[in-house]
Amino acid sequence: MTTTEQNTYFRSKTPSTPLTVAHVVEGCQGGVGSTVRNLIDAQCHDPEIGEVHLVADPCRLGDMLQDAPAIIHQYRSSRRPHLLFQTSWRLQRKLQSIAPDVVYLHSAFPGLYGRLRWKKQPGSWVTIYCAHGWPFTQQISFPARKLYTLIERILARQTEAIVSISYSEFDAAAAGKVLAPVHRVIYHGVPDKKQPSSLPVPVDPDRLNLGFVGRFDRQKGLDLLLRTFADPRLRHITLWLIGGSTLGHKVVIPDQANIRLIGWVPNARIDDYISCFDAVVVPSRWEGFGVIALEAMRNSKPVLASRTGGLAELVIDRVNGRLFNPGELTDLTRILLEISKPELARMGRTAAEIFHTGFKITDCYSRWSALTQDALALRRKTRHRDVVASFMDPVTTLPLEEL
Repeated sequence: MTTTEQNTYFRSKTPSTPLTVAHVVEGCQGGVGSTVRNLIDAQCHDPEIGEVHLVADPCRLGDMLQDAPAIIHQYRSSRRPHLLFQTSWRLQRKLQSIAPDVVYLHSAFPGLYGRLRWKKQPGSWVTIYCAHGWPFTQQISFPARKLYTLIERILARQTEAIVSISYSEFDAAAAGKVLAPVHRVIYHGVPDKKQPSSLPVPVDPDRLNLGFVGRFDRQKGLDLLLRTFADPRLRHITLWLIGGSTLGHKVVIPDQANIRLIGWVPNARIDDYISCFDAVVVPSRWEGFGVIALEAMRNSKPVLASRTGGLAELVIDRVNGRLFNPGELTDLTRILLEISKPELARMGRTAAEIFHTGFKITDCYSRWSALTQDALALRRKTRHRDVVASFMDPVTTLPLEEL
């Protein structure tokens, strides 16, 4: 289809609200969906923005964006090499019909579709790209890592601004020479905690209750967590699983009394579930940021996380959670045997305090807004020297140790 499929939001442009912006997404579950939804919600209340568009693959549109307050358009994504140029051409035709001032490309394949062209058309939109986790930082073969780095380096030339979602992501991009005129670290932000409407799962208050929330795929490390819970010494802990299999991965949930499968839950109710647990465990093999860690912290819950990517920047060991080496089952088991309800409650209170230091959506959006204005200024060549000099955002949230 080439027309707008759904129009749930429209506001006429005025001199005070001149910008038309478009977000391009592919898969929208998890952190990417949360981030894009929060940005759209904030932009709908931004007096400097007139129209907000969302361009999405309807087959991959998760519940977080189905009712997003934006003008929604459809496109068909494809990861087949021989269809990449066709997908790119159709997407860019769609964007030309929207005529946005700014296009935000979220994750690797939209970043490819939106920038796969031999040269930029004069007067086209400003392009802002966020990988939400660089492909070349994943646990892949060395040749694949070099190829992904080269592709990102070339595509960065078609980009006014790049957003890295953690300092580890920024360092990886700099090491790979994936550079744009404006490149900033912007931590994700989430809205304030919603008041729990009910306790959706019957937790036993006399037991330790840990929650896993996320996709059941290799990156998120659920298989490692399940193997750890095969240890009979952990039978005093109940593990609650929220999420499901994606990307063709199939995870077999063992038939154990202390492992409970909940499945996917609406994002609007995630606080209700997290509030039931003593802590949230995030055993990712790699992670650009880890939005679920913020969602736990806003609910006064500590995070037991692997020491990787943005998780190692969000979690301070023994302060607002515990860190273990990714993939090391003995390290994770040791921590699970050490933790207690009083310790988790103490770290949970500290986690809530840290959340309020700069991780709310208002803090996050102010940085996205500043980035957008600088990218526009770069295009208009009104502040070229100042923008290029601000390669690192001086107001970006600092690592937690410096807050």
